[in-house]
Amino acid sequence: MLIAILGLAILTFVFAVYSLVERRSLESINPMGASPAPDPRSSNDLR
Repeated sequence: MLIAILGLAILTFVFAVYSLVERRSLESINPMGASPAPDPRSSNDLR
């Protein structure tokens, strides 16, 4: 049980880091930081 929870936490952490790196690479491509399909969560983070 503990191993399953630990594995789920590691997967969540890896996914968060991957999405953060992907967002940084998109911002480096677009200087304005506007992605072609903007989701409402990213606009809320900028406020």
